[in-house]
Amino acid sequence: LLVAGKTMAQSFLANSATRLHPIEWNTGIAAGLAAALMADQRLTTRAMYQEIGQLQEEISRQTPIDWTFPRGE
Repeated sequence: LLVAGKTMAQSFLANSATRLHPIEWNTGIAAGLAAALMADQRLTTRAMYQEIGQLQEEISRQTPIDWTFPRGE
């Protein structure tokens, strides 16, 4: 089970820190990439956790740094 975005259960303070859209989107990207890697490599969640470095590298490559659009576009 991979949980992301507004479905995450957390404390009020953690919730207030993660309710911004770019953060919600990033958790969705991370969960989606984890699911894709696990399916592609036939890994369990435990095995994926042991390969967390690979997941973090992939997330770094796939996640936008800036969610804003340049003016004029």
